[in-house]
Formats: sequence, structure tokens, C-alpha cells
Amino acid sequence: MARRGRKSGAEIATAPPADLQAAREHPPAPEGMTTPERLIWNRVSGAMPAGWFKREHIDLLRAFCQHAARSDRFNQMASAIDPQEIGERIELTDLDRISKMAERESRAALALARTMRITHQAQIRPESAATKRDSVPADEKRPWER
Repeated sequence: MARRGRKSGAEIATAPPADLQAAREHPPAPEGMTTPERLIWNRVSGAMPAGWFKREHIDLLRAFCQHAARSDRFNQMASAIDPQEIGERIELTDLDRISKMAERESRAALALARTMRITHQAQIRPESAATKRDSVPADEKRPWER
């Protein structure tokens, strides 16, 4: 049964060693993931601070990697289709089906990314983004930004 009331200074200062060690490391990719999924896992977990993903987030991160890898695969399939082949070797409905599958996987990955707060928008405040944008010297801005 949990204690009621505020924690003492000793309780706050003391933490289990396993939790401290886990907070310093990035979680390893789970077994059974494909190579593209592992690459996405390493890229995402490495981009976030150590300790960002806790044990309860591992399943969400794994699902994100799976959806992102499938989306990439479907987009590559759609890109590999030569427009000249549509109607001859490939039907337009097939291309439409592949595009819909890619979109569905992308939406699922984005929903998981938002849940885990790993999107760019979740990590930077609008005021900070505006300050960064406005602090670029005029000679370094692209022509359409001037």
C-alpha cells in the first residue's frame, strides 16, 4: 500500500540503481525487427535524449518503426512504377492501392510519433521557431524567404 503525504528528502534523493542506469542509455532494438525497422529505431532513439523512452514506450516505438518501414516500402514500390507502364503492364487501380497503403502506414506512424512526442512540432515552441527563423541573416535566407 502506498504511503500518503509528501516524500522525505531521503526518499527523493534515493533512486534504484537500475532506473539510473536505464535513464543514461538508449533502449536497444527488440529482437525480431527487420533491418529497415532497426535502422529507424536507432535513428529515432539516438535522436532523443537518453532516458526519453522508458519500458512502457518500447511497444509504441516498435510499432512506429514497423509502420514507418512499411510506409517507406510502399512509397518505394509506387516510385518504381514507370508512368509509361500504367495501362499496359500496371493498372492505375494497383498504383492507387499501393498509394493508399503507403498513406495509411504514414498516418499510423505519425499518430504514434505524436503520442511519443517525437515530432518536430512537439519539441519546439512556436515562439522559439519564430525567433530562430527571424535570426537568420538576410544574405543567408533563400530567395523566397526575403
